[in-house]
Amino acid sequence: MTRRWLSLMAVMILGTIAAACDGPRSTATQSVLAPKVQAIAPQADGVSANGFILLTTDVGWEDGEITRTALIDQSGGKLNFQASSLVVPPNAVAGPTQFTVTFRNTPYMRAEPTAVDANGQLIRTFPVPLTLTLSYARSKTPIPDVSRLVVLWVDNGVVLEKQVSSVDVQGKKVIARITHFSEYSPGLDALDAPSEPPPPTGGW
Repeated sequence: MTRRWLSLMAVMILGTIAAACDGPRSTATQSVLAPKVQAIAPQADGVSANGFILLTTDVGWEDGEITRTALIDQSGGKLNFQASSLVVPPNAVAGPTQFTVTFRNTPYMRAEPTAVDANGQLIRTFPVPLTLTLSYARSKTPIPDVSRLVVLWVDNGVVLEKQVSSVDVQGKKVIARITHFSEYSPGLDALDAPSEPPPPTGGW
């Protein structure tokens, strides 16, 4: 009687284990619900961030950066760096303002614009959009589809927001209109292509 009871118990235990093995696995559920960024393959020549690829370059600047400045008033003006530029339209500022753009090449290409008025006050936002143009001509990151190029609002390698962008294919530039100053980088949208068509005409 005891032997038969032990055999019955063993069969019940084995059945319970088999049922557990046939059930849904927690790892499969986690895989389905994983953030989209985890599904993006690592890029050999780019920096992957939040579903975007930040463009990199092999341009060898001393100290990894170059700064350009311009005094621009309410009439508007333009600050150039090679094929990249910042256009300040009329009435974007109330008076003479010192605009500065620092271009950095590591670990990804980016521009950091600032503006200081005549009283030494930092201006961060503007009543009318400024046009930021970033060249991707010297990018070493592969760009298989130029329609996916965008200007990205970045903070220490973290993409905060994709800007509405257009691409000048002939001039190898990506263009966005911005109303606040922060860090901006040319990049590739690895999830969705931008909706804006390239402009009719055209190194970092």
